[in-house]
Amino acid sequence: MPEPKGSGLGAAGFDREEAAIAWAKEQRASGKRTRYAWYCEGFVENAFNVTDRYKSAARAAAALDLQMGDPPRGALVFFRPDGTNQHLGHVGIALDKDTMISALNVVTESNLHQEYWANRYAGWASAPEDWAGRFSPPEQP
Repeated sequence: MPEPKGSGLGAAGFDREEAAIAWAKEQRASGKRTRYAWYCEGFVENAFNVTDRYKSAARAAAALDLQMGDPPRGALVFFRPDGTNQHLGHVGIALDKDTMISALNVVTESNLHQEYWANRYAGWASAPEDWAGRFSPPEQP
């Protein structure tokens, strides 16, 4: 039997980062894509099945050990606070080293190398270990 990937709910093979990405993409595809308008930290927390851990992306970034460079898939990617984000910062979930999904006015996929994001990039961090993740029951046969 394979060893579990990551931590959180589920049996062997559960991958909380992939579950968070699947949930985030589902929000983007659904009519709920505006539910998280400009509430990026809440969107990312809910993707990992937690709520109210940090008041803003800037506070989360300050509390976590940010790494520089290309983020791995499922990592939290952070951007510096400035006037364009009401000095709250921004956070998304890396889909790969070039792309993230996050809550802007709608849930959106963005290129991390686009000038706006590249100029504000603060680094990436893994989701905290106590962010259990979302467990999706397997489809019935």
